[in-house]
Amino acid sequence: MARRKKLKLPKFLNLPTSALSLGAFMLVNYWCQANAFIPSVKPTQLPVKHNWQWWRSNEYTSQTNNPDVVLMGSSLIMIPITLVEADHSNKQIDSVKHYRSICLEDGLQNTASKPRKTSVTVFNFALPGSMVSDQYMVASSLFKDKQKPKLLVLGLTLRDFIDSGVECAASTPTYQFFKHYFEDQAQDDLSKVALQTGKMWQGVTEKAQDWMDRNLYLSGKRLSAQYLNNAFWQKEISSVTGGDEKLDDNMVVAPSKDMMDSLFGDAVEPGQFLFTPYATAPYQDNTREYKRRFKDYDPTKLAIQEKFLTKLLAHCKEQNIEVMIVNMPLTPQNMALMPDGAYEKYLSTSSSLVRQYGGRFVDLNNGGFGIENFKDTAHMNSAGGKKLVESIAASIRSDRALSAMIVPDNKLAGTANTVK
Repeated sequence: MARRKKLKLPKFLNLPTSALSLGAFMLVNYWCQANAFIPSVKPTQLPVKHNWQWWRSNEYTSQTNNPDVVLMGSSLIMIPITLVEADHSNKQIDSVKHYRSICLEDGLQNTASKPRKTSVTVFNFALPGSMVSDQYMVASSLFKDKQKPKLLVLGLTLRDFIDSGVECAASTPTYQFFKHYFEDQAQDDLSKVALQTGKMWQGVTEKAQDWMDRNLYLSGKRLSAQYLNNAFWQKEISSVTGGDEKLDDNMVVAPSKDMMDSLFGDAVEPGQFLFTPYATAPYQDNTREYKRRFKDYDPTKLAIQEKFLTKLLAHCKEQNIEVMIVNMPLTPQNMALMPDGAYEKYLSTSSSLVRQYGGRFVDLNNGGFGIENFKDTAHMNSAGGKKLVESIAASIRSDRALSAMIVPDNKLAGTANTVK
């Protein structure tokens, strides 16, 4: 009986399964990219965490009219402004949903002595833990064309440039959210700056993810694909049931039970952060926190954030948005924790850059705020918030060009001694 020959498979079919899978993936990826298979989706529709960035950007883009003034900065702006809002309105404020600064609006319009003649609006876009690079991400994504404010008031301090807890500009929740507003070459140019680090091992996760998103089409379009898939099945189900049942989106993360996680990047929902009018709390010594933030000072980080400040100022100049940078008040205890020479470098560079681009620099860290104005070594309480709002309003009203642009019916004052 003749012996049957053993069938030999082609060599490429003898490859390990993992190699075949990779090859198939690359072919599908190439075909999808060549045919632009996955349409772009608006960033606000993507299935991402509903964090502070998501809430603020949705509120901002849903505005019927552009705000006259946008406040930006970290929690050093966010917390005192919200505290004074509760006192000003004499009602509880939900900081997740309350995006306006009524107290600054009234301060700009002198409503204490006369009724409003014009309607000035102020949008509070301050985000907890923000770096200067985050301010650029917000402004370059949203403040342009028909959505731009007349004036950007940006509160800054040294921490916004050198926080040791931020390995690179691409590490922050704000960067990760707003990077979806950039495409193709713009995203390539952005990542070259955002992924720079002083040490090789820093930002490894962000660098790997960035490479995948920019070089693998299916990776970069994964959130768009999920949204489109969800929208398709939603439509199919609704056509059958005739109802408005909504599919759960497993990419939208539920709010964390840990308040600190929700404050710094995790999902947050209305009702989690409520501010009661005239609430008092004992002064907290948070020197340990700021020792960590200022630990292992890296001048490279400062230089990278200075690049983002330059990009922010250039964007605003291009869009004809006036800029006022406010050097935020701090306690002597906080100042004592800073690396030698770093604060002076930050102050000199920031003030020089804003003047170079035709902006205003207001120094409020000049001894005008006492310890009674602070809830800890860096964050102001409601009394400090009231003083902060009054100082910002006075600086705007005393600038003839800004006053005429924002509140044209207000009487012009002299020149504020805080403006440099």
